[in-house]
Amino acid sequence: MLNSRLTRRAVINGVGAASLSLPLRGRGQRRGVTETPKKVVVIGAGIAGLISAYELVQRGHKVTVFEARMRPGGRIYTLRGLFAENLYAEAGAIDFGDAYATIMRYVELLNLPVVNIPVSPNRVTYARGHRYVTAQEREPPWPYDLSATERQLGRAGIWDKYVVSAYNDIADALSTAWPRAVEREFDRQTLNAFAAHRGLSNEGVALLRFTLSGDDYDHVSALQTLTTEAFVGKNRKWMRIRGGNDQLPNALAARLGSGVCYGATVVGVSQDPEKVRVSLSTGAGLQQVEADHVVVTPPFSVVRNWELDSTISHAKRAAIQNMRYESLTRVYVQSRKRFWTHQGTKTGTPFPIFLSARCSTTPLSKTARMESSKRKSNMKRRVRCGPWYPTIAFVGR
Repeated sequence: MLNSRLTRRAVINGVGAASLSLPLRGRGQRRGVTETPKKVVVIGAGIAGLISAYELVQRGHKVTVFEARMRPGGRIYTLRGLFAENLYAEAGAIDFGDAYATIMRYVELLNLPVVNIPVSPNRVTYARGHRYVTAQEREPPWPYDLSATERQLGRAGIWDKYVVSAYNDIADALSTAWPRAVEREFDRQTLNAFAAHRGLSNEGVALLRFTLSGDDYDHVSALQTLTTEAFVGKNRKWMRIRGGNDQLPNALAARLGSGVCYGATVVGVSQDPEKVRVSLSTGAGLQQVEADHVVVTPPFSVVRNWELDSTISHAKRAAIQNMRYESLTRVYVQSRKRFWTHQGTKTGTPFPIFLSARCSTTPLSKTARMESSKRKSNMKRRVRCGPWYPTIAFVGR
């Protein structure tokens, strides 16, 4: 396990050069300031890395963040300068809900303005070559060969009966007993198989594909889907940051100041019982930084390209190498008028269209929701350090 003074969200190597040791004050308070500050390197200036760094600095540690790009934010990325009239578009995270406790905390702390995303009166649905415009609370005449009971339930009723009803069967993932036998059983099957086993027809299973992101559930762990959807269901309203969601990471990076180093690409990480060493490629060439701890926040699609020493266990290497990621393509259309409002459809996103899509994913376990981004993963990164070298932790959403 990690050093008890450093939480999982916040630990791994301590840096060199531009480490930040001055306290950052949130509402004038610093909680739990350590008497034995550590040198900590945080790899990645995405939201996980920035929050980890901020929390560590608040507790008195000396922190440096290394980011390969020349901007903070990672998968929170707002496109600017590409559209007329100073319009912008979100290429990463589009929105967040009121159940996102950590995000809500930092939005308030940084005094960022939010805009509630309204619920549109109508929705547009494409299914098997048919286009439907229906009231939000109504469902289209689904072109599926459903049983009489399934058709009466509709997609919302099917979802409640076969998915929502199972939420309470899953324990808190932070409990010491997790995963229990019931969670392991959910993890051994996909949501499609789970629903079919409970009596849902093949056509009913096909109807479950109509989600916001067009995902299918035929290759994804039921445990992942149920924990993710249970969390999503806790949100009663959705919102975005007025003027662009990139203001959140930009504000955090500004608080960290010179403690964030851009253009620093990690190429390797090694450790011994005393120190962690991070190898970097920068404009000045290759260099190595030593620290007491290092927090690794980039997705495993990046980490798998690093040189990792033998202290990283086989299980962790397998997770890093085998985690499946999918490409996500977004199309941005600028128009002279908001033509979709003539149909009374949603204005919080460009097009309130639900597509019947297939997504190739794999049944990976213990997953929480990952917000939209250029790449998306299907497993929460819950890899922990081994017992011999308590210096590297992998942190992510």
